[in-house]
Amino acid sequence: MRRSFGLSLLSFFFFWLTVAGFANLVVATKYPSQFSGIGLRPTVLAPLAALYGITAGAVTFAAWTERQWLPQAILLWGGALFVYLLAFQVMIGARGEPLWLLVMPYMVFAGLTWILARYATRKVRRGAA
Repeated sequence: MRRSFGLSLLSFFFFWLTVAGFANLVVATKYPSQFSGIGLRPTVLAPLAALYGITAGAVTFAAWTERQWLPQAILLWGGALFVYLLAFQVMIGARGEPLWLLVMPYMVFAGLTWILARYATRKVRRGAA
């Protein structure tokens, strides 16, 4: 059975997110002054970048091999993204920003995570049938 083009594209996309997560981990551990200089804490960002890279890697593997746990991997990635964004926002602060501007990134990424999880659920169900 041929792999779906959509799952191949999803796997390719998440492969690059995996690379980005681990690149962020490397920069946070090797060059902490790059983060500290702008008010970010590399001791917090490094483990979160590792978590992000690991969950994105799990989605990559699950999408490429069409595993049944792909939707759960996407939801875990979404959770890791939420925690990373929240930590980042706490570190940079939200002085005087309107509430909608603070909430919008979470809503956008929650919607994206939900759409991807729904798509993955349909694809793995169709493949299992």
